[in-house]
Amino acid sequence: MTSETMRRLAEALRYSAIWYLEKGEYTELTDEEDRNVKTFWALEKSFEDIPPALKRDLLGLVRKYPDLFEQSLMVLLCSVSDKFRPTTAAEFVEKLNAQIEYVAENTKCPACGERMKAIEHEPGRWRFECQRCAVGAETAGVAAT
Repeated sequence: MTSETMRRLAEALRYSAIWYLEKGEYTELTDEEDRNVKTFWALEKSFEDIPPALKRDLLGLVRKYPDLFEQSLMVLLCSVSDKFRPTTAAEFVEKLNAQIEYVAENTKCPACGERMKAIEHEPGRWRFECQRCAVGAETAGVAAT
């Protein structure tokens, strides 16, 4: 899982830049979108410089909460903008770790107290469900991104 997780992270950074470039083939990118491309390239370029301790923290969270990695990664990738513009992959991973921890702590089932699991029910559409008592996001009042 370790090399697979890190490979997925690197791939997501690269393809986020490519997504904007492909969009630019059909419509002119805004100034902010152009900055997003540069940000994703910078993140990919600095990927090998992520400190080992930060990688270990991420991998520990992925082992503990495997369902939250992809969901949290997508949330952060979509959040890159002028309001959130990490300058290094290490900074991005720090935020990713914080996002996983936040979601894990704030998705407790109101009925039984267990952590609700993030489930991608459609591509890019997530919901949280309790695997123990089958309470869904609507019942629990949990916002899914």
